Amino acid sequence: TIYEMQEAWWRHLLLRWAKDSDPILSDLCKRLLERRLFKTVRVNSQDNHDELKNCAEKAVRECGLDPLYYLHEISTYDMHSSDSKQSLLVLLDNGRVAPISELEPLWNALTAESERAAKRWLVMPDQAKQIIGRMR
Repeated sequence: TIYEMQEAWWRHLLLRWAKDSDPILSDLCKRLLERRLFKTVRVNSQDNHDELKNCAEKAVRECGLDPLYYLHEISTYDMHSSDSKQSLLVLLDNGRVAPISELEPLWNALTAESERAAKRWLVMPDQAKQIIGRMR
C-alpha cells in the first residue's frame, strides 16, 4: 500500500533507476537525488502562449533534452478541473441522483470563471529557463 512506501524505499528505487540504461529515466532520477529540480516560467496574460512554448521547446532541445519529458505546462485550473467534471451528486426529491453541474447554473458559472482566471506556468530544467531569459 501507499503507506508502506517510505522514504528509504523511494531512495533505493531512485538510486537504482539513476544507473538505468534509459538515459531519460537515469537523468530524471539523478535530478531528483541531486535536487536539480525543474524551474517554472509564468505565462502572463500579455505573453503569446504559443510563441513562448515554442521558444521553451527550442531551449530544451538546445540543452540536448527531449521536450516530451523535459517541458510541461501546469495551471491552477488543472488542480480543480477534475473536481468540476466529477461534481457533487445531488439526491432529488423524486429519488434521482444528478450532478450539481446539471442542476445549478451558478455552479457552471463559477467553474467557468475559475478557468478564465487560471494561472499557467511552463516547467523545464534550469538550463532551458536561462536560455529563454525569463526570471519568473
